[in-house]
Amino acid sequence: MTLRPQLRFSQLALVLLGLTLAAILPAKVLAKDPSLSELVKVQKEKREAFMETFNELVEDKDFAYECRQVWHAISHVRTPQCKHAFNWRISSKIKSKDLRTYPSTPRYVDPMIQKLEKNAEFQERQASVRKVFNQMLKDHPSLTNSYNELMTANQAYQRAHVEKYGKASKFYNQ
Repeated sequence: MTLRPQLRFSQLALVLLGLTLAAILPAKVLAKDPSLSELVKVQKEKREAFMETFNELVEDKDFAYECRQVWHAISHVRTPQCKHAFNWRISSKIKSKDLRTYPSTPRYVDPMIQKLEKNAEFQERQASVRKVFNQMLKDHPSLTNSYNELMTANQAYQRAHVEKYGKASKFYNQ
C-alpha cells in the first residue's frame, strides 16, 4: 500500500516559490495619516501650551487666558471655553446688568457677542491685547515658537478636514 502525499508537486512548488519570493521582495510599509481625533488632541495640547506660555509672560493679568466650564443656551451641556480675563469680567458685568434690568428675559434672546462688541471698554482692551501680543511675539522667542506650533497644528487639522469631507468641510476654500 502506498501513501499519497497530501500536496501534489505543483502545489508544493507554488508554496516554495511563494516563500522564496516573500523572503526576496521588500515589504511595503504604509504610513497611516493621523485621524481627525488625533489631530484635535494635538491641537488642544498646542493651544494649552501656548496659553500657558502667554500667561507666564504677560505682565497685565487682565490679558491672561482663563478657562471656564460654560453652559450653552438652552442646554445642560458644559464645555470648556478659554478667553482673556477682561472678556470674562466685562461679560459678567453685562449679564448682571441685564438680569437686574430684564429678569424674565431668557438668556438666548439677546446674544452676548453683540453687546460685547458695542462695549467701549471691551473694544479698548481688545485693541490693547493685540498690541501687547504683537510686541510679546517680537520680544519672546518661546512665545513665538509656541504660537507657530499652534498655527501648524491648526493648519494640519484643517487640511485633514478638507481631505476627509471635501466641499462639505467648513475649511474648504479658506
